[in-house]
Amino acid sequence: MNYYLVPVTNNHTYLNGVKLNFILKTTYPEVYKIEETKNNIYSKINFDINEYKIINDKVKKLYDRFYIPNYLIVKEENGVYNELVSGSVVTTDKLADLEIHEVTLDMVNDYFVSENYTKRFTLLYDNFLFYRASILKNELEKKSMKLKREK
Repeated sequence: MNYYLVPVTNNHTYLNGVKLNFILKTTYPEVYKIEETKNNIYSKINFDINEYKIINDKVKKLYDRFYIPNYLIVKEENGVYNELVSGSVVTTDKLADLEIHEVTLDMVNDYFVSENYTKRFTLLYDNFLFYRASILKNELEKKSMKLKREK
């Protein structure tokens, strides 16, 4: 059995078929926008470390304010990857991108307890499901209105 702490900003890892960074982007757009700014600063060849530290501090405060987990805990057993709390299926475009985040069980336990992972993950996941449900509801309402006009 292997364990991974995968950043919720990961662009190559999916939770139940949805990219992790898309979950963050749609559920917490303010956080995602600052994460993008941080990544843009970091991607510069000669980036300003002080600017990066300021943005990184803002990001950390937003994660804490919205109670978002920084990482998804993924458990691999017999080649099957699942999120630890929900058991949701985790897949990836690049297995190496997932494997570089492998950690020990002790590290998982420390993160799980210190970050109150169950509560943070559940809140993120529930908020995303609420977002998806509201999108579907809006689409159904539009179709319903269109059908009423056609009658």
